[in-house]
Amino acid sequence: MSKKTTVGIAHSDADLGKPADCTRAQLDIVKGMIRDIADQTMGGMAKIVKRGDKVGVRVKDTESETRREFKGLEYYPIDPKWRIEARLEPYTPPKAIPITNVLGITEDETSPGALAFEVDGKTYRIDPILEKGETDLFVMIADQTTGKETYGAGRYLYVSPPDANGKVVIDFNKTYSPPCAFTNFATCPLPPQQNHLPFRIDAGEKKYTGTVH
Repeated sequence: MSKKTTVGIAHSDADLGKPADCTRAQLDIVKGMIRDIADQTMGGMAKIVKRGDKVGVRVKDTESETRREFKGLEYYPIDPKWRIEARLEPYTPPKAIPITNVLGITEDETSPGALAFEVDGKTYRIDPILEKGETDLFVMIADQTTGKETYGAGRYLYVSPPDANGKVVIDFNKTYSPPCAFTNFATCPLPPQQNHLPFRIDAGEKKYTGTVH
């Protein structure tokens, strides 16, 4: 029996719409049709996205109100305090970390190890994710500014791979808001509980003033 997959149509960035069951062969046909339509009518400004067992169409609208009325970004002043040397404590083998997105879908992502660092003399550990085909570590965090001065679902940053001694630099000045800070039609992953930090990180991107959710 052919495996069935849930399919939806996105009305904006990633609204997965109402699901419908289809076989893998039917799904491939739908994907091809959507790509053809996107290439012919929107210059390729649409692509297939998959979240768990759901598949949708992400459409970019250059004339959207969100884009036309974009209010710009605000940042904390750069502070050397928040450029912190850390060490990667490897998981052997790499650890599967359950990551839940804003749709409530949870999927396992791979973490190569914990990033251990100190703030005010106390050691903390957070789990980065190694995305497929990437070498930099992807980090999702929440802190005591989250939902106040910074976006309520947390912030992201990338960290360069460790050196031969396992040393890395976490530069919190480079933290940025996820796409869901700017649109209701995003499927952003959320920081896992172990990446919720019990102190303020007064660095990086602040909450978008145009946020409506």
